[in-house]
Amino acid sequence: MNPNRKRPPTIVHAVVYPVVTLIFWLMGWKTKGSLPHLPKFVLIFAPHTSYMDNYLLAPIQALYRFEGMWLAAEKLFKNPFLRAFLLFAGARPVDRSHSANLVERYITEFKRHDYYILGIAPEGTRHARDTWRSGFYHIAIGADVPIVCLSFDYKRKEVEIGCVVYPTGDIEADMEPITAFYAGKMGRHPERMTPVAVSIPADQARKAG
Repeated sequence: MNPNRKRPPTIVHAVVYPVVTLIFWLMGWKTKGSLPHLPKFVLIFAPHTSYMDNYLLAPIQALYRFEGMWLAAEKLFKNPFLRAFLLFAGARPVDRSHSANLVERYITEFKRHDYYILGIAPEGTRHARDTWRSGFYHIAIGADVPIVCLSFDYKRKEVEIGCVVYPTGDIEADMEPITAFYAGKMGRHPERMTPVAVSIPADQARKAG
């Protein structure tokens, strides 16, 4: 059992988790891989092309038997019913227009807790970008925690937990196993997929060259 798994604090967890898990199976989805037995890590999930990705995270937590916190766009929380469900499932709203201190805030949170999982969609949006945002990497470096990769593959209807990366500060090298893991994974809207890459700092780019 993962050390982050806690006993459900209310009867709501005991009822809702089995229900959303059943829905997950009835929709034809399956899981692959296992969650590493680590007390703290950044859990990245991709491809992120649909709001439906956020709702898959509740049954994923139930199936893999862990409880974490994950960041989602603030606009998803406008509906009171969906807001209640998302908060229950561990989502926390992020205002992308005021996210300057996001990295420092979650580095602090990691250091405050003995057990902590933070889920992040590196694309930062459901629409295509040139590259991923690098915040997930800087949080992992600053908090001295590994990065665990989770994928949504709508073509196969498969959720997979794969590689674990211990960031070294060489972001280009550290991205290689991550890029390999997400190769071939298909989002719900393929045309919105962002290439698995981050902007390389100029000093590292010079060293690589």
